Amino acid sequence: MIDGDIIVIGGGFDENEGNNINEVWKSEDKGESWKQMQDAPFYPCWTYSVSVIDGSIIVISFKTDHVTTFSNEVWKSEDKGESWKQMQDATFSPRLYYTSSVID
Repeated sequence: MIDGDIIVIGGGFDENEGNNINEVWKSEDKGESWKQMQDAPFYPCWTYSVSVIDGSIIVISFKTDHVTTFSNEVWKSEDKGESWKQMQDATFSPRLYYTSSVID
């Protein structure tokens, strides 16, 4: 939650469309209603690791297809998911699943 807004990054596989998704959703009223924002520019993945640091959203993407292609892209949004900037890839090797935490 950032300034009372909830931001959801929707990764996963869309069974109807047959592809991965990268939706971004926002609620400004504690989840009572949701607005779908522009899809994130990062490659659609099964899952993402998402953290909030100093009011910015940090996303690390996991897997980019259903078989063998893995990713360690890092993206940042400083405006609650309205726009995204690609950062330097994480220095650890790309992998299938991992998590992230912020310790302040």
